[in-house]
Amino acid sequence: SKATVSVLNWLTSTQHTMAVALSLLALTGAVAWDHHHHHHDWTPSPHSPPGPSRESAQVHIALGKTKSELNVAWRATDESKESSVEYGTDCSNLDKKVSGDSRKFTQDYGRTWYTRTATLTGLEVDTKYCYRVSDSEETFETLHRRQGAPYKHLLYADMGAKGAHAICDACTVDSESCDKDVCAKAQNPNAGLISEVATADLIFHGGDFAYDMGDYKGDIGDAFMANIEQLAAHVPYMVSHGNHEVKRTNLPHYIERFRNMPSNADVPTFHTVNGDGATNSMYYSFDHGMVHYVIFTSELWHHLAGMDRNVTIDKMVAWLKADLAEANKHRDEYPWILVSGHRAFYTSMEKGASCYPTDKPMREALEDILFDAGVDIVMNGHVHNYERAWPVYKEKATYSTTDMNAPMYVVSGAGGCHETASAFEAPEPHWSAFRSNTYGYSRMTVHNATHLHWEQVSTDPLAFPMSEYGKVIDDVWLVQHNHGPFKRTSAPQGTACPAGLAKTHDRFTPEFLGIAGQVDVPRDAPTWQHVAAFKEQYGEAAYEAVKAAALGKLNNATGAAGLYQWYTPPQ
Repeated sequence: SKATVSVLNWLTSTQHTMAVALSLLALTGAVAWDHHHHHHDWTPSPHSPPGPSRESAQVHIALGKTKSELNVAWRATDESKESSVEYGTDCSNLDKKVSGDSRKFTQDYGRTWYTRTATLTGLEVDTKYCYRVSDSEETFETLHRRQGAPYKHLLYADMGAKGAHAICDACTVDSESCDKDVCAKAQNPNAGLISEVATADLIFHGGDFAYDMGDYKGDIGDAFMANIEQLAAHVPYMVSHGNHEVKRTNLPHYIERFRNMPSNADVPTFHTVNGDGATNSMYYSFDHGMVHYVIFTSELWHHLAGMDRNVTIDKMVAWLKADLAEANKHRDEYPWILVSGHRAFYTSMEKGASCYPTDKPMREALEDILFDAGVDIVMNGHVHNYERAWPVYKEKATYSTTDMNAPMYVVSGAGGCHETASAFEAPEPHWSAFRSNTYGYSRMTVHNATHLHWEQVSTDPLAFPMSEYGKVIDDVWLVQHNHGPFKRTSAPQGTACPAGLAKTHDRFTPEFLGIAGQVDVPRDAPTWQHVAAFKEQYGEAAYEAVKAAALGKLNNATGAAGLYQWYTPPQ
């Protein structure tokens, strides 16, 4: 419009550009920071009222160390009640009972509560069980280790209490509450994670929970755990550690709440400010659905260093090598190997860089190990988008997923939170097969030893019509007839992706950003070309200003007045 052109002409004035940029940032509430690395190091108000999620037992299950075991975890407020689980194959007659343990949690300002765990034993695979924890009246059902391919695994990272759009379309950035009562009001109950519970074999959350678990005396952690109960009480909910779980107030929440992981780390327990003796879930491995999962923490290369002197990079890497060597002896039963740590090895989000500069030491330490072990998939988060690489090694790629000669790296950090994704402002690197800055989760369906189906499901109700909620936007088959260590002599060599292979699904269209038609670039050109031309013509500050204004419009259009606020206390 003429008004837009007038504003843009004014923005080009050097005396106004920075002032306008700062004003727009302030008006929209958008903050131009690197939200992937921002840490909320502030003390929450001690007067925050308790949320309704404190009444929930926040039940969640995890695989046990053997096929006949299942680990149940929950939250309790009454120390006098026993810690136990009743279970059985008949929901009306829970004829078995197992005692659990209880650990006091003292790190939330002004309150004490308890994490409890119990291991159900003597379970038969492919059998439905009902169970009830001692601190809840609700009975839950789970199908224990369903047998028979295909196996469906759901994977994502970076999901908060607010904005958990992957769970159901009723989740918003206005409220931390997105539990089963909220999702009962979903417009489309046949989409989102809630629609997958009946058929999913496993859910994996690759770090960054709640945003943040320890905030507001743990209310945010309570809300998040109450939200996922509708998933995690029925399907094993496996986890890894992220950068939002490194702060003094957040790390104990991660360690204590998820101490039901089947850890086999060579340092069996982990120390936090809440005390000693909790399960070390910083790195461990498990098998399920024809996949061997190996979990590690990327944060030993960052802020976590020194929090537990017994857990070090050297010990973890030695354990990782040994675990992968053992896994290769059992590829007849678990042919596919997936490794996950929170931070990304390969991402194009930062101006086409292969990874954030601060993450290069991690990649340099691990990339050879993963390649030499023949790891099929490396799944990361941290970056709040989705990006699938071709099979890649040392930044060289093979542009096929048939009989791969290197791991396929995937960033699946779009579970949804109050920190929005960023626009793609650089062209796709040659190793990038598909990228999207929409909310969503990954679906991995293992059909047999040679065929694995990988999909990305979009769950973005903010920037796309509700009719697209649950739409599959990336769909690829991995075919591998020769599982085992990759060979350096046949490693990927590609440095230029053939035209037309790379795909982008971008919520930040030039129209959304308000820069369409303002530069001499074809309207159907990728967003990054519009952005580059706009920056060259009007300057970096002008672009940041119009981007902030666009985010503000998105904020207002969805009624999300608190999109960039850290917390709205429950009423």
